[in-house]
Amino acid sequence: MMNKASFSGFVKTKFSNNFFKKPRLALISNHFRGLEGNQQIEFDDADECLNYILDYLDINEEDSEQIMEDIVKVLNLSVSNRNPNIVMEFENDLPFMDLVKKLEAIFENEFRYKSTVFKLNDKLKCDQINKVIEVEFDFTEMALNPINSEEVRKSIGIIKLRFDVINKKVITSYAGNRKIHHELHDYLIRESLKIKPLFVLLRSSTIKNSNNSEFAPSTLLFMNLLFDVFSKMDLKVDLELLDFTNLEAVNIKGMTLKGTNLLNAPEIIQRIHNGDEIFKFKVHAFKILNKNGAETYFSTNFELSFEKRLCFVFDTNEPESSERYSIMGQIYDEIMTLLYYDGTVERGIELINEKLHKPKSTQMIVQEIYNQVSSVVKDIDERILIEKYFIDNFSYVSTTK
Repeated sequence: MMNKASFSGFVKTKFSNNFFKKPRLALISNHFRGLEGNQQIEFDDADECLNYILDYLDINEEDSEQIMEDIVKVLNLSVSNRNPNIVMEFENDLPFMDLVKKLEAIFENEFRYKSTVFKLNDKLKCDQINKVIEVEFDFTEMALNPINSEEVRKSIGIIKLRFDVINKKVITSYAGNRKIHHELHDYLIRESLKIKPLFVLLRSSTIKNSNNSEFAPSTLLFMNLLFDVFSKMDLKVDLELLDFTNLEAVNIKGMTLKGTNLLNAPEIIQRIHNGDEIFKFKVHAFKILNKNGAETYFSTNFELSFEKRLCFVFDTNEPESSERYSIMGQIYDEIMTLLYYDGTVERGIELINEKLHKPKSTQMIVQEIYNQVSSVVKDIDERILIEKYFIDNFSYVSTTK
């Protein structure tokens, strides 16, 4: 049986990891909102959260053992420090307030789609000036217990939904498991909302059909984004990660490379010239904003994934902002343009040839060294010794002119 002292120690340990503190605070907030029927409960600080729990235990002393047991289960649920944002196209012909009423009717009652139960945890937030609607759900993912075939709770959490009517976008965010996003998307489509996820690799067949080069379609798309699109958006970026795949390779079919100056690394350049697909990449992006005559610095880190539905992944500790939403929307639109633009292939090839020269093989380097050495040595005997050395140690070197 757990006492309050050991329980407090357990809670503190769970909150001690800064990477997972925020998602665990969200889980506890969600747990107490359901327990007390108070949608205003929101913990931002670990000490505040623990004090609230201890006070709640004092008030409900008779049930304290069960309360502690339930909280231990919640804190033992898997959490993620990643915040996927899936951007989709949205078509709407309703006046703004009519759309709000339609969404309120759809989300009024708890609903389930496949393995996930969704429940609205507060009223819809409506910005009538910018025509934005924000919705937040508590979700419970269910799974079958293989022993007795009964349903059990697999995970709980929060998922957010943002309708941007002017820019014709819907974004789901916050839930770390993308499966939860996909089930919410499919439910919205079933409810006759016109949303359309972007499957980049599937759509990139338009690039593939006009691509006669050795480079993969997603790599050509990546080059256009990195060197042209981001620059057009006044977005300066540092590339931090590249994820490659090549299912036709004999041995290594995938590789993730991270670090600095990645595009100067021979391993990266070689994989691009091998025709490997780029599935995702991560950048640190920043720009100078001019608002009302005052300059402010904006920066963000995100991973952009082409695999399955177009997805931006942020850290959960990074605050939401209108600029971040704007950047995601612009990149979505630019990708759509590049997928159907006749010049995407040609420009991608041009950028690779200009900036990512194919690295020389070891054979080529050794051959060049032999050629240079043999051209400056005039003594015949020395040249014979040099030729013998290269033939003995590097059988692939050609000594004929």
